[in-house]
Amino acid sequence: MDAVTDEPVGASPALAEVLARLYAEFIRYQNQKDLPGIRRCLHSASIAHAMMLRNFEVLFDRFTLAIAVHRECYLGTDGDYAYVRYEQTIEKITGPQFPDTRADNLAVFREEHGVWKLWQCVPLRMEPV
Repeated sequence: MDAVTDEPVGASPALAEVLARLYAEFIRYQNQKDLPGIRRCLHSASIAHAMMLRNFEVLFDRFTLAIAVHRECYLGTDGDYAYVRYEQTIEKITGPQFPDTRADNLAVFREEHGVWKLWQCVPLRMEPV
């Protein structure tokens, strides 16, 4: 399913497209259990960097998941950071008990050496499908 993109007035379409491509890569790497790919998407100076990588290692050891983005909304920037809200589904393919879930996430991005990277991803809401 193609993601629906909502864009606020005054948003930078070029930056919104860059961030959408980066997040799509991030999701693709998750679906492929590709830790080096995920690492390339993450900002190395983020306080969440090590924790996110460790969480993915644990998750990939136990589950195979299919993640799909259904809606994205570029919210804007405030200096160093850019914000995008994503609605996605997480479906368990293999692994122990895990309910299929619809998640609403706020992704925060920051440039690293001129390249936008994922700084932090915060779940706003999660509910079983």
